[in-house]
Amino acid sequence: MHNSLSIGNTFWTKTTLTPINTSLNPHTFNYREYLNTKGIQHQIYINKTTLKAIAFTSSSLLIQAYNWRNKLEKSLDQYFFSKDEMAVIKALILGQRQDISKELAQSYAGAGAIHILAVSGLHIGILFMILSFLLQPLEQFHKGKHLKAIVIVILLWGFALLTGLSGSVTRAVTMFTFIAIGMAVQNQKSPILHALFASFFFLLLIRPMFIFDVGFQMSYAAVLGIVLLQPKIMVLLPHIRSWLLRKIWILLSVSIAATIGTLPLSLYYFHQFPSLFFLSNVVIVPFIGLIMGIGILVVVLAVLHILPEILVQAYSSILWAMNFFIDWVAQQEQFLFKEIHFSFFMLLASYLIILTGYSLWEQRKITRLYTFLLAIILFQSVFLFEKNQTNHSDELVIFHKSRETLLGLKQGKKMIVLHSLDSLETTNISFIKTYKTYHNIDEIKLLKTIPNQLKYQDKTILIIDSLGIYHNIDIHPDIVLLRQSPKLNLERLLLECNPNLLVADASNYKSYVKNWKQICKEKGVTFHYTGTDGALLLR
Repeated sequence: MHNSLSIGNTFWTKTTLTPINTSLNPHTFNYREYLNTKGIQHQIYINKTTLKAIAFTSSSLLIQAYNWRNKLEKSLDQYFFSKDEMAVIKALILGQRQDISKELAQSYAGAGAIHILAVSGLHIGILFMILSFLLQPLEQFHKGKHLKAIVIVILLWGFALLTGLSGSVTRAVTMFTFIAIGMAVQNQKSPILHALFASFFFLLLIRPMFIFDVGFQMSYAAVLGIVLLQPKIMVLLPHIRSWLLRKIWILLSVSIAATIGTLPLSLYYFHQFPSLFFLSNVVIVPFIGLIMGIGILVVVLAVLHILPEILVQAYSSILWAMNFFIDWVAQQEQFLFKEIHFSFFMLLASYLIILTGYSLWEQRKITRLYTFLLAIILFQSVFLFEKNQTNHSDELVIFHKSRETLLGLKQGKKMIVLHSLDSLETTNISFIKTYKTYHNIDEIKLLKTIPNQLKYQDKTILIIDSLGIYHNIDIHPDIVLLRQSPKLNLERLLLECNPNLLVADASNYKSYVKNWKQICKEKGVTFHYTGTDGALLLR
């Protein structure tokens, strides 16, 4: 394999397109569906024997931007910033997050400030305000407002190009492009709401699959929340005389409004709520403009090789303090609520509450009050219905886990997990936690044992391990589960037991599984392999 693959290089290969694997355990992240929303349906596997470099190299704007970004990164690498500080600089200024450590990302996520590390609407908005301030003198000239708008739009798209034209940056720059144009053609500021919807529909015309992008949904929900709700929240405390307290209340009201807009989506997708996000946003967000401004200056001076050491030390101290504060907030785990059950219908019902609540706040009419109360009743009904469904639903799951056997027996809001693990704590396995959250399970009991047979509802399950013993078991199983690669005569087993379904989990050798699948096909027996077909669910 080539030591480096750079944007713009052209390669020739001859290989087979293979489908992207779907999620193999219930309710886990489906990578195939995620890539499908990005327009990617297949993948290829290549090595040094199937990849040949071609001399031709493309030179598009994206590639030129990549080369510039590379040059900027190399200039920054000459200075003594710590690894985490450099990662934050590259994320904030250059839109490159690949150097952010897992621990740093978890700290920002736990503090409810992960959006700070992703160049998006917040950063583009700050850059828009900085450019509007710096280019204010242009308005003194004839058609100065138009010229100012053109320069701002060009610089914003130049910044977007430099950061790689990621989806979040493209969306934000598109929105602020509409805002800049609106401010130029009108004597007063163009309504942000109009610009928001104009950019929304424009982006969907260009990329319809954006509608399934979580970042796209969160961005517009946050801005809608700020535009519609923040003025309403501000008037709750109209008589704050202290300048400092008034600024804090403005920031807090923005955070509350954005949170109300995004909370249902956040609970639905991530099932957690960092309650200290108010603290991290009130302390950090006011300084993001300053941090970005100094960061841009640092990058420019680094490229010109005239960056003074005192500025490096000062900027390094600022970034260290920000990372330290975020880490401290994230460590207050008692304020981070995790594994919150929140279904799609609860998502819809919660947004109905927000919309009807806003409508009632706008105009206090008895009909709007009834609508708001009905929305609350609908949410409660969905919650109670799903709780009742969970309490009265049972399920047996043969999970997929490489080289191991895991059986989950769900009984209402409790689940027993039968497993073969030695040291790994079963409840720390991500798909077990996801299953627990999805079904709103209260208690998980772990049993390090796999029986030879199970009775589930009207089905009998025979479990055969590496010993391959089954002759003296006086049952006629509906399902046979093979685990730990038992050496047996499968044709004889099928003849003697006559099961409806043969299951092989991921603890078996793949060569064995391939042979078993062929025999089942010849004998007309349904075969299920968790490694390709995913976990088996019996209800």
